[in-house]
Amino acid sequence: MYNIFCITSEKEVFLTEDTPTTLAKALKNCQKYNSIWSATKGSEETRLKCILGYCIFEKDSLSYNQAMKLFKSV
Repeated sequence: MYNIFCITSEKEVFLTEDTPTTLAKALKNCQKYNSIWSATKGSEETRLKCILGYCIFEKDSLSYNQAMKLFKSV
């Protein structure tokens, strides 16, 4: 099972309710979220300034630094 984490501009990282069972589905969902909700992507109308992006991690916790490293590697 894979966990999708949300990264905020307040340097917080939290789990979303989306827990895909395959890596392919997790990657697809993560890319979809990044393109719709991140502060740097998507259309002006749908951007949320507090959300920097999303990343995938197999464990239940993730630090901000780890999350940003994963986010930037995509």
